[in-house]
Amino acid sequence: MINELFHTELTHVRHLSVLEKLFFLPMRNEHIMSKDDIDTLFPNLSEVSSEAKYSKWYLSALIAF
Repeated sequence: MINELFHTELTHVRHLSVLEKLFFLPMRNEHIMSKDDIDTLFPNLSEVSSEAKYSKWYLSALIAF
């Protein structure tokens, strides 16, 4: 059960990364939408993604252990 939890969390982190790279960053960098609209669609994505990257590193270390 713990192993399933680790893998589920890693999948969640991967999905956040995809969301950021394929949608958030292009929309922001290419000015596809207004900043307010992007902030509405992706509230706190940068902060959550940053925390998730640390979580991914930590969980990967635990799984390897």
